[in-house]
Amino acid sequence: APHFVTTPNYCKMKTTLLLLVAATMVLSTMAACPNSCSGHGTCQTMKQFYVDHAEFISEVGTGEVEYDSAWDATKLMGCKCESGYRGPDCSLKECPSLADPQTGPGGKDSGLLDFPAMNNVEYRDCSGRGICDYETGLCQCFEGAYGEACNLQSILV
Repeated sequence: APHFVTTPNYCKMKTTLLLLVAATMVLSTMAACPNSCSGHGTCQTMKQFYVDHAEFISEVGTGEVEYDSAWDATKLMGCKCESGYRGPDCSLKECPSLADPQTGPGGKDSGLLDFPAMNNVEYRDCSGRGICDYETGLCQCFEGAYGEACNLQSILV
């Protein structure tokens, strides 16, 4: 007949093991990329995001970045979206954007460029003069602004 161990330590060990298995299952689900990046991006580790960013920073000459051997470097995943898409799962279509025609916050020559060496304005939908429709990728310009990227200004308001 089989011999079963029923000591309190055995029960604690079994409970601990079950909790570890459950936690591993939850963490592995959390580590996966949402919606498989909607077919508009690649799922990659935080370590790869670091490598990509470090290469970009060295190209524009704005310093050094350090991120090596962090505990989450190969455990957490995220979507790196293709050009023209954004969002946690790359499902949002980006709208065109150029410099703000009134040189508003983050506009060209405002001194608030994200990467001055590239003369690049990022994260300002529709040149700061409209609302982006993320389903179509088209700008809805505010009154007085027009153009595909709302970067043109009308004197008729």
